Amino acid sequence: VLPGVDFNSTANPIFPLTVYFKEDGAVTGTSYDPAEKVIHLMYDSTSALPDFHIADEADSVYHEFGHALQHAMNETVLESPVASFLDLYPYNRDLDSVLEALADFYAAAVARDDAILPYLSANFPSLLAANSRTGTQYKRSMQNNLVFPDAYVRNAHLDGRVVAATLNDFRKLLSGDTLRIPAGCTTCTQFKLSAANIVDKGTAYDRVLSLAYSAYEGLNTKSTFFHYATLLGDECAATAWCAAAEVTDALATVLDSRGVKP
Repeated sequence: VLPGVDFNSTANPIFPLTVYFKEDGAVTGTSYDPAEKVIHLMYDSTSALPDFHIADEADSVYHEFGHALQHAMNETVLESPVASFLDLYPYNRDLDSVLEALADFYAAAVARDDAILPYLSANFPSLLAANSRTGTQYKRSMQNNLVFPDAYVRNAHLDGRVVAATLNDFRKLLSGDTLRIPAGCTTCTQFKLSAANIVDKGTAYDRVLSLAYSAYEGLNTKSTFFHYATLLGDECAATAWCAAAEVTDALATVLDSRGVKP
């Protein structure tokens, strides 16, 4: 589904990819390390379930592998948050948030389920803080009504929820759902595509995943949320299934409603 990535080639920058799991309280936490090409899946001994660890949760594995895919597609951008700590680039929180959003959406697309990452709520309080709530629950869920600028809290994982929800809104429209537009859109309250442009759920996930990661390839170390939104619009206009006027209008409506707009 993802453009321009040959996962069978040993020349791919993410290979060989190593996964460590059951790292009790590992300093690196649950993460993808581009320098070492390693996925760390932390075991939290403070968990409410003593025998539970993140490697048991498909959502988490998919999310971290999503970061590895980003490395394969655009090395400079994926490495820029780490490079910023070495003073190679100024830290770009917008860009880091887009990386987290894309990894969240990748997890949802693989699982075919937008209720991702709920394991954080019950099992990993050490990874959470009071301002990480999505609605009334501790979840980094794409099922939210968060909009920019109100939801901009200057935290990459939390700001990424808005971008991930934007991609998921577009996926829901393609799946035939009636989208209840968040408060950020003042001209509309509901939106639905005509039957001619509706596809099955799996196809909708795949199309938005491909669109989202195609736009990601055009990012650079200075990219903002708004640059990413512009790239999404450009990719949509150049893609056969997306270029239909109603579909491009739907994407523009979603971007506008979430405040992630060019």
